[in-house]
Amino acid sequence: MRTRVLALVAENYVDFGPTLAAENLLERHEMRIGMETLREWMLAAGIWTPRSRSDRVHQPRNRRELYGELVQIDGSDDHRWFEDRGHEIV
Repeated sequence: MRTRVLALVAENYVDFGPTLAAENLLERHEMRIGMETLREWMLAAGIWTPRSRSDRVHQPRNRRELYGELVQIDGSDDHRWFEDRGHEIV
């Protein structure tokens, strides 16, 4: 069964991950296989390699002066919210 499943995956679903490949095997070929089992088989056969997690370092944000303080930005300066239907908001 393993060789048959891997042949189907290599032929039809080579660019799929294990989850999507398992779903398609069930829907189109009526072959029920666990995603974790398929993942192990695909890794061993060299059909699929997991994406590496990025080790990006995020810059720390400076602490606010007061607890709970947020930055508030007013973007309503040049916008006519009510078009010509009401008074101008300043």
